[in-house]
Amino acid sequence: MAWFSKENKKAPTKQGSIAEGIWAKCESCGEIVYAAEIERNLQVCPLCDHHFHWPIRQRLERILDPGSFEELDRDLLPEDPLGFADSKRYRDRLKAARKKLGERDAFVSGFGRLEGHLVSVGGFDFKFMG
Repeated sequence: MAWFSKENKKAPTKQGSIAEGIWAKCESCGEIVYAAEIERNLQVCPLCDHHFHWPIRQRLERILDPGSFEELDRDLLPEDPLGFADSKRYRDRLKAARKKLGERDAFVSGFGRLEGHLVSVGGFDFKFMG
């Protein structure tokens, strides 16, 4: 047995972590695209028109006039009156989705202004349970 052994005390790094958040790979065309370009294009790939996931609150923030969104029914929660279950109970799926995304439901609705005009808006975030 050797009296000296070399230990690698350097923490493992994720390959490509330097560019994380700067570039994005399009799921449709497979091209690497500058993330800021996708954001400027409202979360659509400028090369193939693939729509990237866009959380509902970010979507409303970008589409509506700044600071104009007023959410309705923030305290309204989905329920499970039938006690639905498949591989997991529905209420357990709801609890996990709320914890993961920080949203109470997939649907967000309210009023806002679009170019100064009052509008009623609503949208789903399918990462909740879509």
